[in-house]
Amino acid sequence: MFKIIIYGDFNENLIGLKLCRTLSKYGGVLHLYGGDINEISVGSPYFLVYETEHLNSLQVENAVVIFNNSNNLDCPKIAPSCNISYIVNAQDSNALSKLLSLSIPAIVCGMSAKDSITISSIRETQAVISVQREITLLSGKKLEPCEFKVTNIDKVDEDDLLIVCAILILFEKFDNGLITI
Repeated sequence: MFKIIIYGDFNENLIGLKLCRTLSKYGGVLHLYGGDINEISVGSPYFLVYETEHLNSLQVENAVVIFNNSNNLDCPKIAPSCNISYIVNAQDSNALSKLLSLSIPAIVCGMSAKDSITISSIRETQAVISVQREITLLSGKKLEPCEFKVTNIDKVDEDDLLIVCAILILFEKFDNGLITI
């Protein structure tokens, strides 16, 4: 099961629900949110999405942590042997500074030339996402800078689009340069 942890303010952004809608198309998802558990899948789900406002430590293998408006949050204690990828919005200066102080590399999503993943172009139903730096996928493979065409982006704002695409890229849920949301 692929593990995704969304760490931050529940009320700030509903990225978990948006992400679960997309992941339900890629093998299904078990979503843990506050005191609720929802399963959106046929058969055993491939993804576990856990949203929390409190995270003391991380001792998991092959997981992704998304920082979601972490202005008042502490960076959890992280076991050194863990293979964890971190995704953060470029505007979340608190999370960026905490990860930097711990020398933890992160995939930064935003609209700047400095960011890891950005939007090259966007239309009503499709976009082009640009990976601007080498990214290590969860399988251990290296992904060189490239672009992906993204389809079915109706009603998805730019910040959410970048986060969802970053997840799909990390888990290699793309085909010949195409990502379907």
